[in-house]
Amino acid sequence: MKSKRIYLPIETTKRELLSRMSFAIESAQKGWEPVFGSKSDFLNKIKYLKSGHYLGKSLQPGNYKNYDYIKSFGNNISIFDEEGLFSFDEEFSNRRVGEKNFELIQNYFLWGKKNKEELLIRFKSIEDKLILAGNQRIELLKTPMKDYFFDESQKIKKKFGNFILVTTKFPKANFIKRPDLQDFVEHQIKKGWLYNDHLIKCAQDAHEHEKQNLLRLINFLKKFANLKKKEQIFIRPHPNEDYSTYENAFIKYDNIHVIKDHDNTNSWILACKFLIHFNCTTGLESFLLKKRAFNFMPFKNENVEYELLNQISEIIRNEEKLFEITEDFENMIPNYEEKKQKLNEFIFNIGDKNFSNIVLDQLNKLENFGNNKDKFTASFYTYLLKLRVIIRNFVSLKKKSSFELKSLQKLKPYKKKEIYEIYESLLKKLGINKNNLYFKEILPRLYLIKKNEN
Repeated sequence: MKSKRIYLPIETTKRELLSRMSFAIESAQKGWEPVFGSKSDFLNKIKYLKSGHYLGKSLQPGNYKNYDYIKSFGNNISIFDEEGLFSFDEEFSNRRVGEKNFELIQNYFLWGKKNKEELLIRFKSIEDKLILAGNQRIELLKTPMKDYFFDESQKIKKKFGNFILVTTKFPKANFIKRPDLQDFVEHQIKKGWLYNDHLIKCAQDAHEHEKQNLLRLINFLKKFANLKKKEQIFIRPHPNEDYSTYENAFIKYDNIHVIKDHDNTNSWILACKFLIHFNCTTGLESFLLKKRAFNFMPFKNENVEYELLNQISEIIRNEEKLFEITEDFENMIPNYEEKKQKLNEFIFNIGDKNFSNIVLDQLNKLENFGNNKDKFTASFYTYLLKLRVIIRNFVSLKKKSSFELKSLQKLKPYKKKEIYEIYESLLKKLGINKNNLYFKEILPRLYLIKKNEN
């Protein structure tokens, strides 16, 4: 049996929602039946859904149990390697991949050649499952999707005026502590992810690199805010960080604001004067949007810095350089075309290749065995399930744990109306008549898009 059903789990809203939704729209136009929603909702409800193709985002060792469960209902499993673009050490990067997971998957869709070369150092026997594809997040930065972010950026500009954007990425040094996670390196050792001296040294160096640059960034922003009182600074922390670190550090600064929304960062990048980041994917996105970005790393350790970002970013080793730049700022990226050529080895779909075409071609080769129809997807059952969630949340009111706080930072509990408004906006930008596609919440917070049969 060949199934046209595709399951697209989301773990982090600001990074994945638009990429999953745009992939869903593209695949629905080609006759597939994509469903998108949160990872936790899929795990809870996969038993009610007909067999299809589950597209996960990670092969971490701890995912084996979930993938085995999903596969038990007749689903094929393929993986988008979301974390595979940036690496400072092959062995350290490959520790995130559980070799046993390869038994369960059909395809491992990779960012590019460098990603593949790195994996083959350790996993030579699974080369046939490694597929060069790029990533849907790159498709978002191409026309016409790029126009969606431009429109959103105009709304941000109208609301906030001119500002400098700071995107942080210090999850090793600034994580939300919980009983079983008090120290990054010790936690990784206990999990079994740091199993030799080299890996422990990499983790220690990466942690120290983050810790020192975080301290320097906070001190720089305080100094900058005092000297440039007319400049507005907006900080958007990484969703795996403790936001209170920034709220407490800048509580007395009227021109520094911590933004805790779930919007895609691309809109904020286009709206800002320029971007300050730390070793972050936003540096790449800013580059492709032709917005000048500065990689703030005064504490230098090239052993834990990403090669790709160092090639395309303007690295700040001396904070005084940023003061000089802002005096006579010009949004022009030095040697742009030369730097862009360097991306070809890292990102397979940086040019004319289309990510969804590559993925769908591979899925079309697979067969499924299992359920051939959905269960309990009528509106009546959806309402009952929603009512059950409301009652459960009401009777279990209590202070949220650190894990729950982190989950809320990563994944916004969108209402159906909000999702549908985003869906309509995407259709408009893509030039698609909404009557050509069918949209339905088939189970609470799981949304189906397919060709309209009417």
